[in-house]
Amino acid sequence: MMAQKCGSSLNMQLIQQENPVLYNKLLQIENHTKTFIKNESLKSMTSTNNIIRIPVVVHVLYHTSNENISDAQIFSQIEVLNEDFRRRNADNSNTPSVFLSIASDPEIEFFLACIDPNGNTTNGITRTYTDSVQFTQILNPDNTTNEISTGIKYTSLGGHDAWPSDRYLNIWTCNLSGTLLGYAQFPGIGQATTDGVVIKYNCFGRIGVLDPIYNMGRTTTHEIGHWLNLIHIWGDDDNANEICTSNECSGNDNVADTPNQGERSSGCPSFPQTDCCTPASPGVMFMNFMDYTDDVCMNLFTAGQKNRMRALFFLDGFRECFVTNPIIDVWCNSLASYSGPSVVCSSGAQFTISNLPPVDSIIWSCGPYLTVYSGQNTNSSIIKATSNGNSWVQARLVNACGSINLPRKEIWAGTPTPEAIDIINIGPYYPGGNQICTNRPNDGIINWNPLGGILEYDWQAGNWQVVQHPMDPFPDIPKQNVQLTAPYYGYDNPVSFTVRARNQCGWGNYLAPAIILNGVSCGGYYLVASPNPAGSYIELTLIPEADVSEVAGKTKIEQTGSNNGFGNYQIQLWSEQGGLL
Repeated sequence: MMAQKCGSSLNMQLIQQENPVLYNKLLQIENHTKTFIKNESLKSMTSTNNIIRIPVVVHVLYHTSNENISDAQIFSQIEVLNEDFRRRNADNSNTPSVFLSIASDPEIEFFLACIDPNGNTTNGITRTYTDSVQFTQILNPDNTTNEISTGIKYTSLGGHDAWPSDRYLNIWTCNLSGTLLGYAQFPGIGQATTDGVVIKYNCFGRIGVLDPIYNMGRTTTHEIGHWLNLIHIWGDDDNANEICTSNECSGNDNVADTPNQGERSSGCPSFPQTDCCTPASPGVMFMNFMDYTDDVCMNLFTAGQKNRMRALFFLDGFRECFVTNPIIDVWCNSLASYSGPSVVCSSGAQFTISNLPPVDSIIWSCGPYLTVYSGQNTNSSIIKATSNGNSWVQARLVNACGSINLPRKEIWAGTPTPEAIDIINIGPYYPGGNQICTNRPNDGIINWNPLGGILEYDWQAGNWQVVQHPMDPFPDIPKQNVQLTAPYYGYDNPVSFTVRARNQCGWGNYLAPAIILNGVSCGGYYLVASPNPAGSYIELTLIPEADVSEVAGKTKIEQTGSNNGFGNYQIQLWSEQGGLL
Protein backbone atom coordinates (compact mmCIF):
# COMPACT_ATOMS: atom_id res chain seq x y z
CA MET A 1 0.00 0.00 0.00
CA MET A 2 1.42 3.39 -1.01
CA ALA A 3 1.81 6.14 1.57
CA GLN A 4 -0.83 8.87 1.59
CA LYS A 5 0.67 12.06 0.24
CA CYS A 6 -2.42 14.19 -0.45
CA GLY A 7 -5.72 14.31 1.40
CA SER A 8 -7.63 15.79 -1.53
CA SER A 9 -9.64 13.39 -3.65
CA LEU A 10 -13.08 13.49 -5.23
CA ASN A 11 -15.21 10.37 -5.07
CA MET A 12 -18.21 11.64 -6.97
CA GLN A 13 -20.09 8.36 -6.61
CA LEU A 14 -19.72 8.48 -2.84
CA ILE A 15 -20.63 12.18 -2.72
CA GLN A 16 -23.76 11.51 -4.78
CA GLN A 17 -24.72 8.79 -2.35
CA GLU A 18 -23.91 10.60 0.89
CA ASN A 19 -24.48 14.26 0.00
CA PRO A 20 -26.79 14.84 -3.01
CA VAL A 21 -26.88 18.61 -2.44
CA LEU A 22 -23.10 18.86 -2.67
CA TYR A 23 -23.11 16.52 -5.66
CA ASN A 24 -25.45 18.84 -7.58
CA LYS A 25 -23.35 21.86 -6.64
CA LEU A 26 -20.21 20.18 -7.99
CA LEU A 27 -22.06 19.27 -11.19
CA GLN A 28 -22.97 22.94 -11.66
CA ILE A 29 -19.32 23.95 -11.27
CA GLU A 30 -18.27 21.22 -13.69
CA ASN A 31 -20.87 22.25 -16.26
CA HIS A 32 -19.75 25.88 -15.99
CA THR A 33 -16.16 24.77 -16.52
CA LYS A 34 -17.00 22.71 -19.60
CA THR A 35 -19.14 25.47 -21.09
CA PHE A 36 -16.45 28.03 -20.58
CA ILE A 37 -13.76 25.83 -22.10
CA LYS A 38 -15.90 25.43 -25.22
CA ASN A 39 -16.48 29.15 -25.49
CA GLU A 40 -14.42 30.87 -28.15
CA SER A 41 -13.79 33.80 -25.79
CA LEU A 42 -11.72 31.52 -23.59
CA LYS A 43 -9.34 30.78 -26.43
CA SER A 44 -8.60 34.45 -26.91
CA MET A 45 -8.58 35.03 -23.16
CA THR A 46 -6.01 32.35 -22.46
CA SER A 47 -3.84 33.09 -25.47
CA THR A 48 -3.09 36.65 -24.39
CA ASN A 49 -1.21 38.06 -21.45
CA ASN A 50 -4.06 38.18 -18.93
CA ILE A 51 -2.51 37.46 -15.56
CA ILE A 52 -4.66 36.49 -12.60
CA ARG A 53 -3.08 37.61 -9.32
CA ILE A 54 -4.12 36.03 -6.03
CA PRO A 55 -3.48 37.53 -2.56
CA VAL A 56 -2.17 34.94 -0.11
CA VAL A 57 -2.17 34.74 3.67
CA VAL A 58 -0.06 32.05 5.34
CA HIS A 59 -1.26 30.95 8.79
CA VAL A 60 1.68 29.35 10.60
CA LEU A 61 0.56 26.98 13.38
CA TYR A 62 3.41 25.78 15.56
CA HIS A 63 4.00 23.72 18.66
CA THR A 64 7.79 23.53 18.26
CA SER A 65 10.33 26.02 16.95
CA ASN A 66 10.87 24.01 13.75
CA GLU A 67 7.17 24.29 12.95
CA ASN A 68 7.38 28.08 13.33
CA ILE A 69 8.82 28.37 9.84
CA SER A 70 10.72 31.51 8.88
CA ASP A 71 9.53 34.36 6.71
CA ALA A 72 12.27 33.41 4.26
CA GLN A 73 10.86 29.89 3.95
CA ILE A 74 7.43 31.35 3.22
CA PHE A 75 8.88 33.75 0.66
CA SER A 76 10.57 30.83 -1.06
CA GLN A 77 7.23 29.04 -1.41
CA ILE A 78 5.64 32.08 -3.05
CA GLU A 79 8.58 32.13 -5.47
CA VAL A 80 7.97 28.45 -6.30
CA LEU A 81 4.29 29.09 -6.98
CA ASN A 82 5.07 31.97 -9.30
CA GLU A 83 7.51 29.78 -11.18
CA ASP A 84 5.29 26.71 -11.45
CA PHE A 85 2.06 28.57 -12.31
CA ARG A 86 3.88 30.67 -14.95
CA ARG A 87 6.00 27.83 -16.35
CA ARG A 88 9.12 29.66 -15.30
CA ASN A 89 10.42 26.79 -13.19
CA ALA A 90 14.06 26.06 -13.95
CA ASP A 91 13.33 22.35 -14.41
CA ASN A 92 10.77 22.89 -17.19
CA SER A 93 13.56 21.73 -19.50
CA ASN A 94 12.96 18.25 -18.07
CA THR A 95 9.54 18.06 -19.72
CA PRO A 96 9.71 15.32 -22.38
CA SER A 97 9.70 16.77 -25.88
CA VAL A 98 6.53 14.89 -26.77
CA PHE A 99 4.62 16.88 -24.10
CA LEU A 100 6.13 20.31 -24.85
CA SER A 101 3.30 21.30 -27.18
CA ILE A 102 0.74 21.04 -24.37
CA ALA A 103 2.94 22.17 -21.45
CA SER A 104 1.37 25.48 -20.50
CA ASP A 105 1.75 28.73 -18.58
CA PRO A 106 -1.46 29.04 -16.51
CA GLU A 107 -0.83 32.79 -16.13
CA ILE A 108 -1.65 32.77 -12.42
CA GLU A 109 0.51 34.59 -9.89
CA PHE A 110 0.52 34.75 -6.11
CA PHE A 111 1.62 37.42 -3.65
CA LEU A 112 1.53 37.83 0.12
CA ALA A 113 -1.27 40.22 1.04
CA CYS A 114 -0.24 43.65 2.30
CA ILE A 115 -3.54 44.46 4.05
CA ASP A 116 -5.63 42.29 6.36
CA PRO A 117 -9.45 42.11 6.41
CA ASN A 118 -9.63 45.11 8.76
CA GLY A 119 -7.43 47.26 6.54
CA ASN A 120 -4.33 46.98 8.72
CA THR A 121 -1.00 46.64 6.98
CA THR A 122 0.43 43.12 7.13
CA ASN A 123 3.17 40.95 5.70
CA GLY A 124 0.60 38.30 4.82
CA ILE A 125 1.73 35.96 7.60
CA THR A 126 0.02 35.05 10.88
CA ARG A 127 1.72 33.03 13.60
CA THR A 128 -0.18 31.03 16.22
CA TYR A 129 1.19 28.81 18.95
CA THR A 130 -0.95 25.69 19.33
CA ASP A 131 -1.17 23.10 22.08
CA SER A 132 -1.80 20.49 19.39
CA VAL A 133 1.31 18.40 18.84
CA GLN A 134 -0.09 17.41 15.46
CA PHE A 135 -3.31 17.69 13.49
CA THR A 136 -5.12 14.71 12.00
CA GLN A 137 -7.38 15.06 8.97
CA ILE A 138 -10.81 13.68 9.85
CA LEU A 139 -13.12 12.72 6.97
CA ASN A 140 -16.89 12.94 6.58
CA PRO A 141 -18.89 9.97 5.23
CA ASP A 142 -18.67 11.52 1.73
CA ASN A 143 -14.85 11.55 2.00
CA THR A 144 -14.63 15.34 2.35
CA THR A 145 -12.76 16.86 5.29
CA ASN A 146 -14.54 17.43 8.59
CA GLU A 147 -12.82 20.72 9.39
CA ILE A 148 -14.28 21.08 12.88
CA SER A 149 -12.93 17.69 13.95
CA THR A 150 -9.62 18.42 12.22
CA GLY A 151 -9.31 21.79 13.99
CA ILE A 152 -6.72 23.52 11.81
CA LYS A 153 -8.97 26.27 10.52
CA TYR A 154 -10.53 27.42 13.79
CA THR A 155 -8.84 29.64 16.34
CA SER A 156 -11.07 28.22 19.06
CA LEU A 157 -9.81 24.69 18.31
CA GLY A 158 -6.10 25.48 18.37
CA GLY A 159 -5.79 26.62 14.78
CA HIS A 160 -6.42 29.95 13.07
CA ASP A 161 -9.59 31.32 11.49
CA ALA A 162 -9.50 31.91 7.75
CA TRP A 163 -9.44 35.36 6.26
CA PRO A 164 -12.33 35.97 3.80
CA SER A 165 -11.79 33.34 1.15
CA ASP A 166 -13.34 35.35 -1.69
CA ARG A 167 -10.36 37.71 -1.59
CA TYR A 168 -7.51 35.73 0.04
CA LEU A 169 -6.04 32.30 -0.61
CA ASN A 170 -5.65 30.92 2.91
CA ILE A 171 -2.70 28.57 3.41
CA TRP A 172 -2.19 26.85 6.76
CA THR A 173 1.16 25.27 7.65
CA CYS A 174 1.30 22.89 10.60
CA ASN A 175 2.40 19.44 11.72
CA LEU A 176 0.15 16.88 10.06
CA SER A 177 -0.04 13.36 11.42
CA GLY A 178 1.10 10.25 9.58
CA THR A 179 2.32 10.47 6.00
CA LEU A 180 -0.11 13.21 4.96
CA LEU A 181 1.69 16.14 3.31
CA GLY A 182 -1.31 18.38 2.68
CA TYR A 183 -4.88 18.76 1.52
CA ALA A 184 -7.02 21.35 -0.22
CA GLN A 185 -10.65 22.40 -0.32
CA PHE A 186 -12.05 21.96 -3.83
CA PRO A 187 -14.30 24.72 -5.23
CA GLY A 188 -17.82 24.21 -3.94
CA ILE A 189 -16.90 21.84 -1.13
CA GLY A 190 -17.11 22.92 2.50
CA GLN A 191 -17.72 26.36 3.94
CA ALA A 192 -16.25 29.66 2.81
CA THR A 193 -14.77 29.96 6.31
CA THR A 194 -12.59 26.88 5.71
CA ASP A 195 -11.61 27.45 2.09
CA GLY A 196 -7.90 27.10 1.36
CA VAL A 197 -5.05 24.59 1.53
CA VAL A 198 -3.14 22.92 4.36
CA ILE A 199 0.54 21.98 4.04
CA LYS A 200 2.85 20.09 6.37
CA TYR A 201 5.44 22.53 7.68
CA ASN A 202 8.49 20.60 6.45
CA CYS A 203 7.16 20.32 2.88
CA PHE A 204 6.56 24.06 2.48
CA GLY A 205 8.97 26.14 0.40
CA ARG A 206 12.49 25.20 -0.61
CA ILE A 207 14.61 26.45 2.27
CA GLY A 208 14.58 25.53 5.94
CA VAL A 209 14.34 22.14 7.66
CA LEU A 210 12.57 20.16 4.91
CA ASP A 211 11.69 16.60 4.02
CA PRO A 212 14.50 15.45 1.69
CA ILE A 213 12.00 14.21 -0.92
CA TYR A 214 9.47 17.04 -0.75
CA ASN A 215 11.88 19.96 -0.53
CA MET A 216 11.07 22.03 -3.62
CA GLY A 217 7.66 23.44 -2.68
CA ARG A 218 5.73 21.20 -5.07
CA THR A 219 3.36 19.95 -2.36
CA THR A 220 1.86 23.45 -2.24
CA THR A 221 1.79 23.65 -6.04
CA HIS A 222 -0.11 20.34 -6.08
CA GLU A 223 -2.63 21.36 -3.40
CA ILE A 224 -3.31 24.75 -4.96
CA GLY A 225 -3.98 22.83 -8.17
CA HIS A 226 -6.83 21.13 -6.28
CA TRP A 227 -7.98 24.51 -4.92
CA LEU A 228 -8.14 25.56 -8.58
CA ASN A 229 -10.36 22.58 -9.46
CA LEU A 230 -7.74 20.13 -10.75
CA ILE A 231 -8.25 16.45 -9.98
CA HIS A 232 -5.43 13.95 -9.56
CA ILE A 233 -4.15 13.00 -12.98
CA TRP A 234 -5.17 9.33 -12.53
CA GLY A 235 -8.80 10.33 -11.85
CA ASP A 236 -8.96 9.17 -8.21
CA ASP A 237 -10.14 5.69 -9.18
CA ASP A 238 -6.97 3.71 -8.40
CA ASN A 239 -6.46 0.96 -5.86
CA ALA A 240 -3.33 2.66 -4.47
CA ASN A 241 -1.32 -0.56 -4.75
CA GLU A 242 0.92 0.30 -7.74
CA ILE A 243 -0.73 -2.50 -9.77
CA CYS A 244 -2.67 -1.18 -12.74
CA THR A 245 -5.87 -3.03 -13.60
CA SER A 246 -8.43 -2.34 -16.30
CA ASN A 247 -11.09 -1.29 -13.81
CA GLU A 248 -8.89 1.73 -12.98
CA CYS A 249 -9.07 3.12 -16.51
CA SER A 250 -12.63 4.45 -16.42
CA GLY A 251 -11.97 7.39 -14.10
CA ASN A 252 -10.38 10.57 -15.43
CA ASP A 253 -9.34 14.05 -14.38
CA ASN A 254 -11.76 15.82 -16.77
CA VAL A 255 -8.80 17.15 -18.75
CA ALA A 256 -8.55 16.04 -22.37
CA ASP A 257 -4.81 16.45 -22.90
CA THR A 258 -3.57 14.38 -19.94
CA PRO A 259 -3.07 10.66 -20.75
CA ASN A 260 -5.33 8.14 -19.06
CA GLN A 261 -3.56 6.72 -16.02
CA GLY A 262 -4.51 3.82 -13.79
CA GLU A 263 -2.37 4.24 -10.68
CA ARG A 264 -0.75 7.17 -8.92
CA SER A 265 2.98 7.43 -9.58
CA SER A 266 5.68 7.47 -6.93
CA GLY A 267 9.37 8.25 -6.71
CA CYS A 268 10.79 9.54 -9.97
CA PRO A 269 10.16 7.09 -12.83
CA SER A 270 12.21 6.97 -16.01
CA PHE A 271 10.57 8.24 -19.18
CA PRO A 272 8.63 6.76 -20.87
CA GLN A 273 6.43 5.11 -18.27
CA THR A 274 3.46 3.12 -19.55
CA ASP A 275 0.66 1.33 -17.72
CA CYS A 276 -2.41 -0.77 -18.51
CA CYS A 277 -4.49 2.33 -19.30
CA THR A 278 -1.87 3.90 -21.60
CA PRO A 279 0.25 0.96 -22.72
CA ALA A 280 1.99 2.70 -25.62
CA SER A 281 4.76 5.31 -25.50
CA PRO A 282 4.92 8.11 -24.47
CA GLY A 283 2.82 6.63 -21.69
CA VAL A 284 1.59 8.44 -18.60
CA MET A 285 2.45 12.02 -17.64
CA PHE A 286 4.11 11.24 -14.30
CA MET A 287 5.91 14.60 -14.32
CA ASN A 288 2.61 16.49 -14.05
CA PHE A 289 2.16 18.55 -10.89
CA MET A 290 -1.06 16.65 -10.15
CA ASP A 291 0.62 13.24 -9.87
CA TYR A 292 2.36 11.83 -6.78
CA THR A 293 6.02 11.82 -7.86
CA ASP A 294 8.86 13.35 -5.86
CA ASP A 295 9.24 17.12 -6.02
CA VAL A 296 12.30 16.88 -8.25
CA CYS A 297 10.31 14.93 -10.84
CA MET A 298 7.38 17.38 -11.28
CA ASN A 299 7.56 20.13 -13.89
CA LEU A 300 4.35 20.94 -15.81
CA PHE A 301 0.68 21.79 -16.09
CA THR A 302 -1.04 21.21 -19.43
CA ALA A 303 -3.10 23.58 -21.56
CA GLY A 304 -6.23 21.68 -20.59
CA GLN A 305 -5.41 22.08 -16.91
CA LYS A 306 -4.78 25.78 -17.48
CA ASN A 307 -8.23 26.24 -19.03
CA ARG A 308 -9.85 24.32 -16.21
CA MET A 309 -8.16 26.47 -13.55
CA ARG A 310 -8.86 29.78 -15.26
CA ALA A 311 -12.53 28.95 -15.86
CA LEU A 312 -13.07 29.50 -12.11
CA PHE A 313 -12.21 33.19 -12.35
CA PHE A 314 -14.48 34.42 -15.08
CA LEU A 315 -18.18 35.17 -15.40
CA ASP A 316 -20.12 33.19 -12.77
CA GLY A 317 -17.03 31.16 -11.91
CA PHE A 318 -16.60 29.97 -8.33
CA ARG A 319 -13.55 32.20 -7.75
CA GLU A 320 -14.69 35.08 -9.95
CA CYS A 321 -14.31 37.62 -7.15
CA PHE A 322 -10.53 37.41 -7.28
CA VAL A 323 -10.79 39.00 -10.74
CA THR A 324 -13.79 41.31 -10.28
CA ASN A 325 -12.55 42.59 -6.91
CA PRO A 326 -8.77 42.99 -7.37
CA ILE A 327 -8.45 45.80 -4.85
CA ILE A 328 -5.84 44.08 -2.66
CA ASP A 329 -3.60 43.53 -5.68
CA VAL A 330 -4.07 47.12 -6.83
CA TRP A 331 -3.30 48.51 -3.37
CA CYS A 332 -0.30 46.25 -2.72
CA ASN A 333 1.22 47.30 -6.03
CA SER A 334 0.82 50.99 -5.06
CA LEU A 335 -1.44 51.54 -8.05
CA ALA A 336 -4.14 53.07 -5.84
CA SER A 337 -3.52 55.52 -3.02
CA TYR A 338 -5.03 58.16 -0.77
CA SER A 339 -4.39 61.82 -1.40
CA GLY A 340 -5.08 64.31 1.34
CA PRO A 341 -3.29 66.37 3.99
CA SER A 342 -1.79 65.11 7.23
CA VAL A 343 -3.58 67.87 9.17
CA VAL A 344 -7.32 68.61 8.96
CA CYS A 345 -8.82 71.81 10.37
CA SER A 346 -12.42 72.67 11.18
CA SER A 347 -12.76 74.16 7.69
CA GLY A 348 -12.28 70.69 6.23
CA ALA A 349 -10.03 69.01 3.69
CA GLN A 350 -10.53 66.80 0.66
CA PHE A 351 -9.45 63.16 0.61
CA THR A 352 -9.42 61.20 -2.63
CA ILE A 353 -8.62 57.64 -3.67
CA SER A 354 -7.18 57.41 -7.15
CA ASN A 355 -6.67 54.58 -9.66
CA LEU A 356 -9.27 52.25 -8.18
CA PRO A 357 -10.83 49.35 -10.08
CA PRO A 358 -14.61 49.63 -10.53
CA VAL A 359 -16.56 49.50 -7.26
CA ASP A 360 -20.21 50.05 -6.41
CA SER A 361 -19.59 52.46 -3.56
CA ILE A 362 -16.94 53.84 -1.23
CA ILE A 363 -17.82 54.22 2.43
CA TRP A 364 -15.69 56.80 4.24
CA SER A 365 -15.12 56.64 7.98
CA CYS A 366 -12.90 58.51 10.38
CA GLY A 367 -11.61 58.38 13.91
CA PRO A 368 -12.22 60.69 16.87
CA TYR A 369 -12.22 64.46 16.42
CA LEU A 370 -13.25 64.15 12.74
CA THR A 371 -16.47 63.88 10.76
CA VAL A 372 -17.32 63.01 7.16
CA TYR A 373 -18.88 66.22 5.87
CA SER A 374 -19.64 65.20 2.27
CA GLY A 375 -18.71 62.82 -0.53
CA GLN A 376 -19.98 59.57 0.95
CA ASN A 377 -20.20 56.78 -1.67
CA THR A 378 -17.74 58.54 -3.98
CA ASN A 379 -13.97 58.41 -4.31
CA SER A 380 -13.59 61.95 -2.96
CA SER A 381 -14.76 63.11 0.46
CA ILE A 382 -14.58 66.25 2.59
CA ILE A 383 -13.46 65.56 6.16
CA LYS A 384 -13.73 68.20 8.90
CA ALA A 385 -12.20 68.45 12.36
CA THR A 386 -14.64 68.67 15.27
CA SER A 387 -11.99 68.78 17.99
CA ASN A 388 -8.25 68.32 18.42
CA GLY A 389 -6.19 65.13 18.53
CA ASN A 390 -4.60 62.24 16.70
CA SER A 391 -7.02 60.52 14.32
CA TRP A 392 -7.42 58.72 10.99
CA VAL A 393 -9.41 58.47 7.78
CA GLN A 394 -10.34 55.14 6.14
CA ALA A 395 -12.24 54.01 3.06
CA ARG A 396 -14.20 50.78 2.61
CA LEU A 397 -14.78 49.66 -0.97
CA VAL A 398 -17.97 47.76 -1.77
CA ASN A 399 -19.03 45.71 -4.78
CA ALA A 400 -21.02 42.56 -5.49
CA CYS A 401 -18.26 40.40 -3.99
CA GLY A 402 -18.38 42.18 -0.64
CA SER A 403 -16.30 44.91 0.92
CA ILE A 404 -12.62 45.54 1.54
CA ASN A 405 -11.21 48.00 4.07
CA LEU A 406 -8.23 49.99 2.88
CA PRO A 407 -5.53 50.93 5.41
CA ARG A 408 -6.16 53.93 7.60
CA LYS A 409 -4.45 57.20 6.80
CA GLU A 410 -3.15 58.68 10.05
CA ILE A 411 -3.82 62.40 10.37
CA TRP A 412 -3.99 65.15 12.99
CA ALA A 413 -7.31 66.84 13.68
CA GLY A 414 -7.38 70.52 14.62
CA THR A 415 -4.83 72.47 16.61
CA PRO A 416 -1.98 70.85 18.58
CA THR A 417 -2.89 69.51 22.00
CA PRO A 418 -0.46 70.18 24.84
CA GLU A 419 -0.53 66.55 25.99
CA ALA A 420 1.46 65.59 22.91
CA ILE A 421 4.28 68.05 23.61
CA ASP A 422 7.37 66.23 24.82
CA ILE A 423 9.81 68.34 26.85
CA ILE A 424 13.10 66.50 26.59
CA ASN A 425 14.97 68.76 28.98
CA ILE A 426 15.06 72.21 30.60
CA GLY A 427 18.56 72.94 31.81
CA PRO A 428 20.84 70.34 33.37
CA TYR A 429 18.40 69.02 36.00
CA TYR A 430 14.93 68.65 34.44
CA PRO A 431 13.52 66.07 33.96
CA GLY A 432 14.66 64.19 37.02
CA GLY A 433 15.02 67.27 39.19
CA ASN A 434 13.26 70.54 39.90
CA GLN A 435 16.12 73.04 39.61
CA ILE A 436 17.39 75.39 36.93
CA CYS A 437 20.56 77.48 36.73
CA THR A 438 20.25 81.20 37.40
CA ASN A 439 23.84 82.19 36.61
CA ARG A 440 24.15 80.73 33.08
CA PRO A 441 21.94 79.86 30.11
CA ASN A 442 19.90 76.66 30.16
CA ASP A 443 19.25 74.59 27.07
CA GLY A 444 15.69 73.45 26.48
CA ILE A 445 14.60 70.88 23.89
CA ILE A 446 11.03 70.00 22.96
CA ASN A 447 9.43 67.93 20.23
CA TRP A 448 6.05 66.71 19.08
CA ASN A 449 5.20 63.02 19.27
CA PRO A 450 2.45 62.43 16.66
CA LEU A 451 1.99 63.97 13.24
CA GLY A 452 0.71 67.46 13.75
CA GLY A 453 2.22 69.71 11.13
CA ILE A 454 3.89 71.82 13.83
CA LEU A 455 5.06 75.18 12.49
CA GLU A 456 6.36 76.82 15.66
CA TYR A 457 6.39 76.72 19.47
CA ASP A 458 5.69 79.46 22.00
CA TRP A 459 7.33 79.41 25.45
CA GLN A 460 6.12 81.23 28.56
CA ALA A 461 8.84 81.58 31.22
CA GLY A 462 7.89 84.41 33.58
CA ASN A 463 10.48 87.19 33.26
CA TRP A 464 13.21 84.84 32.05
CA GLN A 465 14.65 85.40 28.59
CA VAL A 466 13.68 82.80 25.94
CA VAL A 467 15.79 82.58 22.79
CA GLN A 468 14.11 80.27 20.29
CA HIS A 469 16.31 78.64 17.67
CA PRO A 470 14.96 77.53 14.26
CA MET A 471 12.82 74.43 14.10
CA ASP A 472 14.47 71.14 13.22
CA PRO A 473 14.33 70.95 9.40
CA PHE A 474 13.08 67.36 9.33
CA PRO A 475 9.27 67.43 8.90
CA ASP A 476 8.71 64.15 10.74
CA ILE A 477 10.62 65.43 13.81
CA PRO A 478 9.08 68.81 14.75
CA LYS A 479 11.78 69.58 17.33
CA GLN A 480 13.15 72.88 18.61
CA ASN A 481 16.03 73.98 20.84
CA VAL A 482 15.67 77.05 23.06
CA GLN A 483 17.88 78.91 25.52
CA LEU A 484 16.39 79.97 28.85
CA THR A 485 18.25 82.61 30.86
CA ALA A 486 17.46 84.43 34.11
CA PRO A 487 17.83 88.22 34.08
CA TYR A 488 20.72 89.61 36.14
CA TYR A 489 18.47 91.07 38.80
CA GLY A 490 14.96 90.40 40.03
CA TYR A 491 14.35 87.11 38.25
CA ASP A 492 11.37 84.92 39.06
CA ASN A 493 12.33 82.19 41.51
CA PRO A 494 10.74 79.70 41.40
CA VAL A 495 10.01 80.11 37.70
CA SER A 496 7.05 78.68 35.81
CA PHE A 497 7.58 77.20 32.32
CA THR A 498 4.92 76.22 29.82
CA VAL A 499 4.76 75.88 26.05
CA ARG A 500 2.25 75.60 23.24
CA ALA A 501 2.46 74.73 19.55
CA ARG A 502 0.95 76.04 16.32
CA ASN A 503 0.03 74.24 13.11
CA GLN A 504 -1.95 75.38 10.07
CA CYS A 505 -5.17 75.24 12.14
CA GLY A 506 -3.86 77.71 14.73
CA TRP A 507 -2.38 77.77 18.22
CA GLY A 508 -3.11 75.01 20.67
CA ASN A 509 -3.45 75.45 24.42
CA TYR A 510 -0.51 75.86 26.77
CA LEU A 511 0.83 72.83 28.58
CA ALA A 512 -0.88 72.56 31.96
CA PRO A 513 -0.01 72.37 34.72
CA ALA A 514 3.09 74.45 34.13
CA ILE A 515 6.52 73.15 35.10
CA ILE A 516 7.80 74.85 38.28
CA LEU A 517 11.58 74.94 38.76
CA ASN A 518 13.68 76.44 41.56
CA GLY A 519 16.53 78.67 40.48
CA VAL A 520 19.97 77.76 41.83
CA SER A 521 23.50 78.98 41.24
CA CYS A 522 25.30 76.40 39.17
CA GLY A 523 29.03 75.82 39.11
CA GLY A 524 31.22 76.60 36.18
CA TYR A 525 32.46 74.17 33.61
CA TYR A 526 35.65 72.19 33.50
CA LEU A 527 37.49 71.61 30.28
CA VAL A 528 38.74 68.06 30.65
CA ALA A 529 41.62 66.96 28.43
CA SER A 530 42.19 63.27 27.90
CA PRO A 531 44.33 61.31 27.79
CA ASN A 532 46.66 63.16 30.13
CA PRO A 533 49.56 62.91 29.58
CA ALA A 534 48.79 62.85 25.87
CA GLY A 535 50.55 61.35 22.89
CA SER A 536 49.69 62.26 19.32
CA TYR A 537 46.15 63.49 20.00
CA ILE A 538 44.06 64.98 22.80
CA GLU A 539 40.29 65.12 23.32
CA LEU A 540 38.58 68.08 25.01
CA THR A 541 35.25 67.75 26.82
CA LEU A 542 33.26 70.55 28.47
CA ILE A 543 31.58 69.18 31.63
CA PRO A 544 29.70 70.93 34.46
CA GLU A 545 31.82 71.35 37.58
CA ALA A 546 29.59 69.09 39.67
CA ASP A 547 30.17 66.20 37.33
CA VAL A 548 33.99 66.26 37.39
CA SER A 549 36.06 64.53 40.05
CA GLU A 550 39.50 65.74 41.10
CA VAL A 551 41.77 64.97 38.18
CA ALA A 552 45.08 66.40 37.10
CA GLY A 553 45.02 68.83 34.24
CA LYS A 554 41.50 70.20 34.62
CA THR A 555 40.84 73.89 34.08
CA LYS A 556 37.78 75.66 35.41
CA ILE A 557 36.01 78.06 33.05
CA GLU A 558 33.82 80.54 34.89
CA GLN A 559 30.96 82.18 33.03
CA THR A 560 30.67 85.93 33.39
CA GLY A 561 28.26 88.51 32.12
CA SER A 562 30.56 89.36 29.25
CA ASN A 563 30.31 85.92 27.67
CA ASN A 564 26.71 85.10 28.47
CA GLY A 565 25.16 82.98 25.70
CA PHE A 566 26.00 80.78 22.77
CA GLY A 567 28.91 81.65 20.52
CA ASN A 568 32.35 80.69 19.30
CA TYR A 569 35.09 80.89 21.92
CA GLN A 570 38.83 80.37 21.54
CA ILE A 571 40.53 77.96 23.93
CA GLN A 572 44.33 77.62 24.03
CA LEU A 573 46.26 74.77 25.63
CA TRP A 574 49.89 75.08 26.73
CA SER A 575 52.30 72.30 27.49
CA GLU A 576 54.30 72.14 30.74
CA GLN A 577 57.32 73.27 28.76
CA GLY A 578 55.52 76.49 27.84
CA GLY A 579 54.71 75.71 24.23
CA LEU A 580 51.34 76.35 22.64
CA LEU A 581 49.69 73.09 21.64
